[in-house]
Amino acid sequence: MPILFPNAGSVESSEYPNLKQHGFARSMKWQGKREINGFYEVLNSDSDSKKIFPFDFRCGVGGEFKKDGSFTIVQSVKNLEDEKELPISMGFHPYFKVPHDLKKDIKFNFAGGDFIKENIQKWAHDKYISINNPNTPMEVIIPNLGTLVFHVSKEYKKIWIWSQSGKDFICIEPVMRDPGGLIENPEKIKVGDTLSAYLSISLKE
Repeated sequence: MPILFPNAGSVESSEYPNLKQHGFARSMKWQGKREINGFYEVLNSDSDSKKIFPFDFRCGVGGEFKKDGSFTIVQSVKNLEDEKELPISMGFHPYFKVPHDLKKDIKFNFAGGDFIKENIQKWAHDKYISINNPNTPMEVIIPNLGTLVFHVSKEYKKIWIWSQSGKDFICIEPVMRDPGGLIENPEKIKVGDTLSAYLSISLKE
């Protein structure tokens, strides 16, 4: 599940000319530990990251299986700057297996689900769609997999749905903003503060 940091989606701005789509966290060196039921890893800003994104920060990602079988993953970002706010528009990029010809049979039982169903010709063929985070449990019934229940924290204001034509997967992506959000209306973390957000996924019996 790729980590999208500091931005989800593309950024077109002279302010960050070297910042690529979905940021740089996926290609940087993390430090951390793995345990039987989870993991915790940290990405610290350094001279290489500051050439792309000129801020001092600490980004932590921790995941843990709960006793009820759910899996919760938390993103936390601390602003290590001395004077300026830290702008972010981060997210997650989870993939779930589903045969391409069965994508039409996926059921989205939450507010916004009808819109997703009506726009399958877009999201199942390389064009993402975006809905507002319903801020309630999101039940997604995927053929051959089962019923997934998502709990997405309010910091992720948008949910993206995306897939590729002919490919056997669907992406259900919690993100803070739509593309360009890092420039247009980022989440700003004050000096010394930490922002945390979570995604919890369970497979309903």
